[in-house]
Amino acid sequence: MSYMHQWFRMREISEDAFYSIAADFFTMASVLQQVGAALAGPGGIGAPIVNHNAVVFNGPKNCGHSKTSLGLVFPAQHAGGIGEISEVEVYHWLAGNTVSHRVCDGNCAYQDFVFLRTLQERSPVEFSVYGWHQQFCKTSFKPYDLAVVAFLIIAKHHLRDEILVCPDGAPNHWFDAKHLCQMHLGYGMDFVADEDPIDMAWLEEQSRVLRGLMES
Repeated sequence: MSYMHQWFRMREISEDAFYSIAADFFTMASVLQQVGAALAGPGGIGAPIVNHNAVVFNGPKNCGHSKTSLGLVFPAQHAGGIGEISEVEVYHWLAGNTVSHRVCDGNCAYQDFVFLRTLQERSPVEFSVYGWHQQFCKTSFKPYDLAVVAFLIIAKHHLRDEILVCPDGAPNHWFDAKHLCQMHLGYGMDFVADEDPIDMAWLEEQSRVLRGLMES
């Protein structure tokens, strides 16, 4: 189990909507770099992919940060921003460690963030319910987590009801990305997370079973 963000989307996104998403994220990339969320390509190597059909990025594998062992990392309740390991408060709990800021352990890369205009048969889809296709990105609360959150805010703004964004963590963990998007794109503070359709499907199934028991 790792800290992650998940979203549910339709199989295909219109060309116009995807262009707007990619353009706004391209605008934010330099802003994110300035605040400490450097980006790289797949596997943490090379440049991020941002074009009319795909957005794929990670944190840089060879980032130059000091190496340390943090184990599984999750944000503390009050966590936010990006910090150096010397500035970060680390709290130990059963599932791993919680930290006060997004932090690198010597390798800023974790799992690739992949968002395609059209999902193919072999696209990374874990679950499909009610026509929604689930995807996720585990970030371990590393600095590029801020870019993942910013991208999902952008995608939600342009796709509206055509994407469900269901993050781990608390709403305040998204505040800095919302604020940056608001400052540089003119929107973001109005972002509200969606309900998880997997939970909705489970509740509907339980209701169906209960109705069947009551009618039998």
